[in-house]
Amino acid sequence: MKCPQCDFENEEGSKFCSNCNISLIKPEAFDIKENPYIKIEEEDQPFELISDEEVKVKNKIEKEEKIRAEAKNKRTGYLVLLVLAIIVGFFIFKPSTSQKKETQPSSIHLNASVRFTETQFIIENNDNFDWLNVEMELNRSFLKGSGFILKTDRMKAGETYTVGTLQFAKRDGTRFNPFTSKPLRFNIYCDTPKGENAFWTGGWE
Repeated sequence: MKCPQCDFENEEGSKFCSNCNISLIKPEAFDIKENPYIKIEEEDQPFELISDEEVKVKNKIEKEEKIRAEAKNKRTGYLVLLVLAIIVGFFIFKPSTSQKKETQPSSIHLNASVRFTETQFIIENNDNFDWLNVEMELNRSFLKGSGFILKTDRMKAGETYTVGTLQFAKRDGTRFNPFTSKPLRFNIYCDTPKGENAFWTGGWE
């Protein structure tokens, strides 16, 4: 069968020219997909059309989700700041050891004796138990705050201790000078071996 376009001689019964791919029969008599010489690409998937109203709804939802996420982040941030403020406030306003011991009622009154020898204090533990976590305070003023303090871990039962006046110091480092100041009040705070709070207080005119 001769091709009407290129005069190429094709086999009888051919529907398409092997040389130029032209149809050898009427167009309505065949399907173009039957042509073995033409590669038919698959049709692209159709695009999904979205109306303006759907776009607005989608944008509104995304905006609301963004607002909710920002609000959640803010709440989390405020919560973290609150927790930090509570922790900082606890340490700032936490009472000192001497304040705790003075404000809390003590169940034990120490059997102590304190003498002053112009430059030294003679302190006797007349109890039958050791004093633990001892804090001695000289000339405490309720108007001016804490006085001159000296701390020690233990003062044994029945023992006598001699302590120089210069060993007592305020929190700012100022030490007690017996030549310019007089001892007026002497406090002892400590714990007992049973974990009880104990105290002694005395003074001089």
